[in-house]
Amino acid sequence: NATAYFAQSSVVWLFVDRASSGINSERLIWNHSTGKTTLPRAENKLSGTVSYFLGPTENWRAALPTYGEIIYDQVSPGVDLHIGQSQRGLVAYQLLVAPGADIGGVRFAYQQATGLLIDAEGSTLEVATSRGLLRESGLRCFQRRADGAEQPVACRYEAHGRRSDGAWEYGFLVAAYDP
Repeated sequence: NATAYFAQSSVVWLFVDRASSGINSERLIWNHSTGKTTLPRAENKLSGTVSYFLGPTENWRAALPTYGEIIYDQVSPGVDLHIGQSQRGLVAYQLLVAPGADIGGVRFAYQQATGLLIDAEGSTLEVATSRGLLRESGLRCFQRRADGAEQPVACRYEAHGRRSDGAWEYGFLVAAYDP
């Protein structure tokens, strides 16, 4: 069971086990590695609301709006990050790259992970945590043509190793396309 918090320049995943002895949780922080501060903005307001009644009453929140998409503008020059829901109901993200922008400079990192693996095809990223694996699969790149059609572009995840702060960093290798 996981909850996502959309914070400045990062997404915080909180994994919670409600055991008979209380609540045990672990945090996993996913952020872009450009060093630029970006604030999330919500789009596509949904009809439902959520409430949180955890901790002291001054931290309780009721009837909070929900949204279908969270956007981090300009995570890298000309690149916006859109986080939403896949067709299967899972969390999914897209990078929207403006004409002339360089996707090669985009980096993401997982803090508080214990490792990062990429399969041989480069299409699945596995993030190791003390609770098991978090899997990102189905990497797909395309360029939208003037007529609206999607032109596939070959791409793969690329591991950049562990940074000095302990975070595991990755990016993308993208084949030639029409910038």
